[in-house]
Amino acid sequence: MKYWLPLTVQDLSAVFATAELDELTRPECLPYVDDTLADIVAMVREAVATNKANRLGSDPLSIPRSLRPAALDIAALRLLKRFALTVTDERKAAATAAEARLEAVRKAEAPVLDEAGNLPQQPGNVPAMVAPNPAYGNDGIGWYPTPTH
Repeated sequence: MKYWLPLTVQDLSAVFATAELDELTRPECLPYVDDTLADIVAMVREAVATNKANRLGSDPLSIPRSLRPAALDIAALRLLKRFALTVTDERKAAATAAEARLEAVRKAEAPVLDEAGNLPQQPGNVPAMVAPNPAYGNDGIGWYPTPTH
């Protein structure tokens, strides 16, 4: 399974009814649709890159599979507004939830799989060694134990 995929016009069939899709895929509309999808891809990749633990996919046109539904919900709202099609409350709510999901990714509250399907190791999960530096020193009598050997 591929964990990072491009966002294409064909993916819009997941969020649009046939009549809406026919309207959006007219030849005169396609340049704007492609541009909107490119904007959404950039927004998703930026959210992923903001968390330093995440690794971006090597293809600059791809996004994580787990964020594709959110990206499509945001794209749906933008395209419906642009072409003056009916915007329902459900679509507004879906776009709001999608933006909240991206914000969670941005704040490192929601992990994102890398291209190999692995979760990133979060900075809080990295073990750290806590010890005085230097462990044995002569920077003050009684501060650190003196080695006996």
